Amino acid sequence: MKTNIVLVGLYDKMTKAVAKKLASELDMYLADLVEIVKYNLMNEEEIEKICGIQYLNKQKSKIIGDISSYENSIIHLPYSIFAEGKTPDKFKKYGTTIFLKISLTTFQKLLDRDKSLSDDEKKIELLAYKDRTANAEKLCDLTVDIDTVDYTTAYKRVKRTLDNFLL
Repeated sequence: MKTNIVLVGLYDKMTKAVAKKLASELDMYLADLVEIVKYNLMNEEEIEKICGIQYLNKQKSKIIGDISSYENSIIHLPYSIFAEGKTPDKFKKYGTTIFLKISLTTFQKLLDRDKSLSDDEKKIELLAYKDRTANAEKLCDLTVDIDTVDYTTAYKRVKRTLDNFLL
């Protein structure tokens, strides 16, 4: 039985905010994949330096496999990790994967506001938008068009779609 909801989005801050709100409202656990991997591996650079990239990737894959089998959880999963290898299959086994889709215009607005990304990183994100969106729509069980820069509105659209999906 699928007991998890896995949220995937191109704009990670929006996806994370929606995941937090959804977990709280549905009384489910929040599993932030990036934070869990960081916690478990503590110092990825040191592990890679001492043990090599293959060992590091194997450890990450193991952690991702463990997280995919959590129960009663909202799992925040960045697109960059979701699209790797067999990751989508791992999460689809135990959860419903939902892609939070935004238009290119909205994506650009969100990136323009984001001070944590360099201009080059923003350009790369915009160039990859079309392919990543098509891939996520293909790989996820459900796509929710949240096309907004407002996190609360995005949450409401996801919640409404989930309510209809679960009926």
